Amino acid sequence: MTDIDATNATDELTDSASDRRGLLAKLAVGGAGAAVGAVALGRTAIAADGENVRLGSEMENESSTPTTVRCTSEPPLMFSRDGAPTTRDPFLSGPSAWTCVSDSRDIATDPFAAACGGYGATDFINGVHGSTTNKEGYGCISANIAPPAEPDERAPKGTAIGCSNGPQLYFEPLPGAVSGPTPGLHDSGEVYCDADRTLWYTVPEPTASDPGAVRFVKLCGTGTSGAQTFLDFPVRVADTRLGIPAGKPPIRGNIVVDLKRALDGSASGVPAGISAALLTVTATNTFARGFFAVAAAGITIPSEAFSSGNWVGDNLSVAQTVQTRVNPDAEIQVQLGGNGNADIVVDVIATYA
Repeated sequence: MTDIDATNATDELTDSASDRRGLLAKLAVGGAGAAVGAVALGRTAIAADGENVRLGSEMENESSTPTTVRCTSEPPLMFSRDGAPTTRDPFLSGPSAWTCVSDSRDIATDPFAAACGGYGATDFINGVHGSTTNKEGYGCISANIAPPAEPDERAPKGTAIGCSNGPQLYFEPLPGAVSGPTPGLHDSGEVYCDADRTLWYTVPEPTASDPGAVRFVKLCGTGTSGAQTFLDFPVRVADTRLGIPAGKPPIRGNIVVDLKRALDGSASGVPAGISAALLTVTATNTFARGFFAVAAAGITIPSEAFSSGNWVGDNLSVAQTVQTRVNPDAEIQVQLGGNGNADIVVDVIATYA
């Protein structure tokens, strides 16, 4: 069935079916432990003309033992030219470059038992690698084609990724990677990390002329907020009526608010390192006419540049929901504008990663 040497077929191993069967008979001598068709790293398995190389099944009734193909790293499992197997048994687990296991394996004791598996070793930096230059293909594909689950069953999963002490998933931009959405046609459901390490996702956006059109949505990256996390309930982090963090700001004054601390100094539930926050900001005890502007602490807000909320008159209370970026310490500033002032109250509703 296979040529286990690195050379092409010779007089010792012809393409005839009878010679192929003779070789199989010799390889089958080892019984259940023999590895029929095992190949060394860098060597080629060759079937006779018009014949298939079969793995994990019976071979035209010549052997009832499922075959096992193993490619091992230290040292490679090899056979001599006369077909006699070496005295060493094949590896039953890693390290191996590639393994196709038979039904005789004990799946209860094998780590991550699978029909085909790869175990990394010092000679192999990565466990499994797949790549293609075909634009219609995939670098690697996995699928679970089990029937739909019953209401009380787990839904089929196509891929599981596990790592004890590292990232579950890592994107490695290759030379030629671009910033922003890539050119060409795309399908909905794609996840893409660009050269700037910004993460994108494609969602359907059909048009009359292109029902399959998609739109790139930026999930996270520099200058972008990520997943929204709501606190169990809004937490008050500033109230200038109580002198926290300071008294009532003067006309066109401002305050800096640490979103990580509640009024009593305890943790608010807001961690450092968030990119943005959802707040309720209230101007109360107002005087004259004015507005407040909310931004990340530490930046300079141009005078009269924008407003997050406005009031007109004395002794009013005006509340406004505000989304704003924060600095790396989860701090914001509230700046007053116009010709009046007010006490400022800040409640945190949610944060963005």
